[in-house]
Amino acid sequence: MGKVENINQEEIITTYARYEDVDKAQLERDIDEIKAQMKVPDEEDFQHLLKMERWGRIATFSGYGLIFRNWVSSFLVYRDYCCTIDQYR
Repeated sequence: MGKVENINQEEIITTYARYEDVDKAQLERDIDEIKAQMKVPDEEDFQHLLKMERWGRIATFSGYGLIFRNWVSSFLVYRDYCCTIDQYR
């Protein structure tokens, strides 16, 4: 891995060409060349996509669990706070 230098956001933005300035015929040739080099999707690719889908669902439901846990925790903290105030009145 190479050394990452500090680059400010303005330098990155200015390195991209505007779409109007792009040679669209050359871009189409480049894309067609890349398509010709790609292999036809097979069962292995399909299984990989299914695995990524499962990981996405696991992450989603883990996030729901964290949200629920935090909600319950905040409710319990609020309940304890209210109970302790009532004891000192």
